[in-house]
Amino acid sequence: MASPPKPTATPTPTATPTTPPAPAATPASGDPRVPQYEDAVNRIRETAKWLIAAFAAVGAALAASIPLSNFGEAQGSRLDWAIAGALIAFAGIAMAIFSVSRVLTPSYLSLARMEKLVAPNVLADDTLLLATASTLPDLVTNFRGAQTATQDADLHYQEALRDTRDPDEPLSKAHLAALKRATDFHSFHYRMINQPIRGLRGLAFFNEAMGRFTTARRLVALGALLIMAGMLMFSYGAAATPKPLDETQVWTRYIPGPPGQAGPAGPPGPRGLQGPSGDLPYAR
Repeated sequence: MASPPKPTATPTPTATPTTPPAPAATPASGDPRVPQYEDAVNRIRETAKWLIAAFAAVGAALAASIPLSNFGEAQGSRLDWAIAGALIAFAGIAMAIFSVSRVLTPSYLSLARMEKLVAPNVLADDTLLLATASTLPDLVTNFRGAQTATQDADLHYQEALRDTRDPDEPLSKAHLAALKRATDFHSFHYRMINQPIRGLRGLAFFNEAMGRFTTARRLVALGALLIMAGMLMFSYGAAATPKPLDETQVWTRYIPGPPGQAGPAGPPGPRGLQGPSGDLPYAR
């Protein structure tokens, strides 16, 4: 008599994790202004590069006109002027480079920072919320809640998949199906709220980059003034120091000598002509 076939083990169903994407993930549809914000930030950074390049060109032209050959002969107050001018010029260069580097360097943007940067824009245009909340604080609160709920639902679903019970049991199938539906629901809710959050993040990055660029322009202008002032001071200190006159030259030049003696008397002059006689008739 043939033995009955051995039952084959049913493979355990597996599912890919449904961890919510990062807030910067591109949704299927969302705020169409997000690419515009990104392009605007890139243009601001390109303009900052041109700004620092022009600043460097002007600084190099000014540095080429500084007299460096006589710097080793500077002494006393002249040397102090040259050192102070060099320090001021380097301070202006550092200020300009640091201000522009803040524009070019990406920074981490938290939800609290984003809420602070875009609050004026949301007050002026509430369509930025995409009808997902009535106010900006409500949107941020809903986003955090949706993110936490999605993570919890996905964690519960993954724990049920790793359960040692038979997955073919009706109770296990119903439980897994319910957890899968909950995970899909929370994931959909998260993606829906993430759309305005992503748009507001792009706007916040633009506002931050624009604010840093405005500050950088002012600091670069101030740095240019400091460099010019420092170069003038350095040029004055490094210029050739006039040599002082010795005592003889100073005495001869500025103190007059005693008056000279009178010369000898000259010979007497010639005799004068004789006048007319007095015999002429007297006119009445």
